[in-house]
Amino acid sequence: MFGRSWVVIACAWVSACGGAAPEARPPAAPAVAAPAAAPGPRLDPPPAALSSYWVPETQPHVFSARASLGKLARGPLVQGILPTLKPSLPERLVPCFSALLDHAEELLVRGAEEHGYAVVSFDASGLAAVRKGCLGSVVPTNSPITIPGATEAYEGEGDVLALVAPNILLLGSKAEVQAALAPGHATEPMPPHFTLKGDELVALRVDVPDPKVAVLASLATSPELFSLDARASLPAEELAERIEQSFGLFRTEAKERVKEAGGDASVVSLLDGVSLERSGSELHAKLALRGSVEQQAHALGQLAAITVVATERYLMNAKSSEAKVVLAQVVKAYQQSFREAEAAQPKKPRKLTSLPPVPASVPRGEAYQSKPEDWKGWAPIHFVLTSPQRFQYEVVAAKDGKSAQVIARGDLDGDGELSERKLTIELDPKTSQLTARALNETKPLE
Repeated sequence: MFGRSWVVIACAWVSACGGAAPEARPPAAPAVAAPAAAPGPRLDPPPAALSSYWVPETQPHVFSARASLGKLARGPLVQGILPTLKPSLPERLVPCFSALLDHAEELLVRGAEEHGYAVVSFDASGLAAVRKGCLGSVVPTNSPITIPGATEAYEGEGDVLALVAPNILLLGSKAEVQAALAPGHATEPMPPHFTLKGDELVALRVDVPDPKVAVLASLATSPELFSLDARASLPAEELAERIEQSFGLFRTEAKERVKEAGGDASVVSLLDGVSLERSGSELHAKLALRGSVEQQAHALGQLAAITVVATERYLMNAKSSEAKVVLAQVVKAYQQSFREAEAAQPKKPRKLTSLPPVPASVPRGEAYQSKPEDWKGWAPIHFVLTSPQRFQYEVVAAKDGKSAQVIARGDLDGDGELSERKLTIELDPKTSQLTARALNETKPLE
């Protein structure tokens, strides 16, 4: 999707979940001769105004979800969590998170690992807040595009973000965003789980085709109870049994670690509130956190801070893995070029040569899409990157050509402080074989 920063913001949203007290219920009807049937849960279908933006998918999705963001953001639970949560967010994301927290109303989303489509509605001043808090810091604005029907739109990393007056944000592939804004376009029925029940504020469905796994989950809040509920259907009973056993071990070990570290008792309370039941290949997981809103907020605040920091670190590690992969590819390209040269001119001595940095400057917090001409200086080893890169790559060879450093420089969080990875390679002039020494990393998560 448009920048991994959205993942951290979304994670913070999911962690900071809560809401106002449930709506007042009408008094029970007077007694009559025949007892009245118990009323079913209150139903909350998605707003009809959003249905026109729910267009047929262009790529298969494995999950879809609806979140009543406005209700999540209003009420004492979220307000109690925020003092713990906000300090754990990267500083550049706080204005955007605040804009969403203060002004978002509804979220409809679907997607898979590499693509997705989202519709977000806001209150009357929401788009102005998004412009101020999100554009530039989370959404790169260096690639504006024109999409009929959108007030403004930006393209980045294969996705488009469009602001649609008076209160809609669309995020997804260019084809889906254009389809949602085209006059007289086709729409798709809303999934049944988009109708929230009772105190539910979030509903999620996951359908993985191979192996076939189906999950239906929901989040609900009230002044006395915070609950997460998930039911999963797995392809085999043995798999469900292994998950059941692993869960029990994980919870026991996690509680022991928290106690050994002198951790907050509320985290232990959270772990105690999680249950997992199995029936054949079906699993039912539930987190029930009982107590006052203040107690819920304290426990969830601890969880939210841990979750956001862990997610940010996970994403940084995922991004940084690119550098190690590419450095290894460069070494292989060098070795292959030597083999080819050896076959053509077996007696000619080999030397390692320096190769210029690509791109010329280190990407700051976003991926760089190189062009073929960027790699002209790397022609001696026939090396080109065609996919977006988050690092600058360079080779600096020793004067005698017997060794070189393959270097990756990055600025993953965009703060101007660089990470660096250096892989030293040495050439045996007699055999033309390369040997790679230990990788040296400096500030790897910058």
